[in-house]
Amino acid sequence: MMDPATFIGALEKLGPYGVPAIMALLFYVIVRLQNKTHAQGLETQEKAYNSAINQHQQILKQYEGNLTRMVEQQLQAAREMRTMYDNNSILVRDFVALTQRYAERGDYLEKLIQNNIQCWQTAVQKIDDNQFCPRVKELGGKA
Repeated sequence: MMDPATFIGALEKLGPYGVPAIMALLFYVIVRLQNKTHAQGLETQEKAYNSAINQHQQILKQYEGNLTRMVEQQLQAAREMRTMYDNNSILVRDFVALTQRYAERGDYLEKLIQNNIQCWQTAVQKIDDNQFCPRVKELGGKA
């Protein structure tokens, strides 16, 4: 932009050329003012754009941090769930083995009881058959 003294000096020099020269000077000054105003507007827009870009980048960094934490938490939850399922499979395996041992023990006790009953039956039979008292044999063991 021209300072006022330069503008007045230019008007005095262009005075002899008439109105078209003064109009050209005014057109030149107006165009320069518009270009300067336009340049300032572009600069303001560029600053606003850069500010928006910076804010956007900060938001993206926060989002990325939140997303990273969320993924890590989900991975941790998946690890804990896997550990729980592994522990449950071990528990089921041990429970099945314990149940089989109890079943084997039950079979053993059943055989033991059957053998015990057979031994007592044999003992009772021998007691009945080996009564020394003739009177007890005559009564049939009802003495």
